[in-house]
Amino acid sequence: KEVLLKEIHHRVKNNMQVITSLLSLQSKTIGDGEAFAVFQDSQNRVKSMALIHETHYQSKDLSRINFAEYLQKLVAHVSRSYRIDPETVRISVNVDDVSLPIDTAVPCGLIINELTSNSLKYAFPADKTGEVNITFARANAQYVLRVSDTGVGLPADFDPETGKSLGMKLVRMLTTQLCGEIECHNGVGTTFEITFPEEKGEVRA
Repeated sequence: KEVLLKEIHHRVKNNMQVITSLLSLQSKTIGDGEAFAVFQDSQNRVKSMALIHETHYQSKDLSRINFAEYLQKLVAHVSRSYRIDPETVRISVNVDDVSLPIDTAVPCGLIINELTSNSLKYAFPADKTGEVNITFARANAQYVLRVSDTGVGLPADFDPETGKSLGMKLVRMLTTQLCGEIECHNGVGTTFEITFPEEKGEVRA
């Protein structure tokens, strides 16, 4: 059964990789900047899910995924995707050593992909320097996911509950899927904090 499950996850990952490659090829024929960005965002969303399956079939425990290991891969991919110069924008990751069920890891990965991508695209205009910090902690039977940056901040009237961009709609939808709550703090840069309950049966890695 373990061999079969590993093979399934491997094939799912390969199929998702084909999709990202097709999106990449298609995007090279696009001259419009806005349309290109849509393809790039879609490519990164599929890749964030593909990395879940990649990490899963490489794991010894097929019921859970080492989230810290996965997150390092995801952040590295997003950074490469937007051609981030580490001397200009530093990305730091601080994650508790926990393992998550795949049904929890997938929405978490997508949320982090959206929020980190938004910071890299909008928080540091004109080569402004700064940091993006990602933390994921477990306490009191809850998880707290935080993505913050030291960038230019959001508009004063921004509300995460009513943001109309596809990215924010996805973040809200996925937070609801996790039975969680989302808060946004706009001061020195921007901080998104998502809190959701630990599922029964989850354990530390």
